[in-house]
Amino acid sequence: MKRILTENFKWIYGIIAIAELVFGLLPPQYGYLRYFTKPALVLSLMLYFWQFRKNTPRSSNIFLIALFFAWLGDILLMLPDAFELGLASFLVMQVLYAWVFWHDCPLPFQGFAFRQAWIIVVVVLCQCLVLYLIIPQLNQLFLPVLIYSIAITTMVSTACNRGGQVLPKSFVWVALGAGLFMLSDGLIAFDKFGYPFPYNGFWVMLTYCVAQYLIVEGRLLQHKK
Repeated sequence: MKRILTENFKWIYGIIAIAELVFGLLPPQYGYLRYFTKPALVLSLMLYFWQFRKNTPRSSNIFLIALFFAWLGDILLMLPDAFELGLASFLVMQVLYAWVFWHDCPLPFQGFAFRQAWIIVVVVLCQCLVLYLIIPQLNQLFLPVLIYSIAITTMVSTACNRGGQVLPKSFVWVALGAGLFMLSDGLIAFDKFGYPFPYNGFWVMLTYCVAQYLIVEGRLLQHKK
């Protein structure tokens, strides 16, 4: 049973993700369909990770809690006037992801990001550029968005730091997922704070769906030989 699920989960997740992307392109009167597909994305990842996680209770449990807050954030962001609550949920997720990625490294200060400091510089500069462009529109949200920006910058940096500390494929998948997560959040920020673009919801969800899948698979690959 586990083998069947392992071999087919990417297709199951892919079907849910495609349905979510298609429903997001439909007229507003069909928006209720996303109340089924969007929560199902991270919920399926939670069940998948829980089924195949190794017996490392602390990091695995914290990673599952992080996924729970991502799931909660997905729901809150669909509700009217719940943007701040959704942001708070994803903030908790980013902090927990960063904790897990940091503790993935037996020698974190010898990880890739510390050996190649330009990685952290690039990540920080990208996030600073996003902040610079949206600051005029933030108003009372400036402090929450700033805190969130620091959290996601830390998360991406710790994901990159896993290089040389975990299996290469695990490092690549998690790092790519973290980078796509930052891109997805940047697209949300541009659209919400003064830089709307065509099919914004599609691109946001596409990058988000791929990001979460890569992060979860990367964490599972960490323990595979």
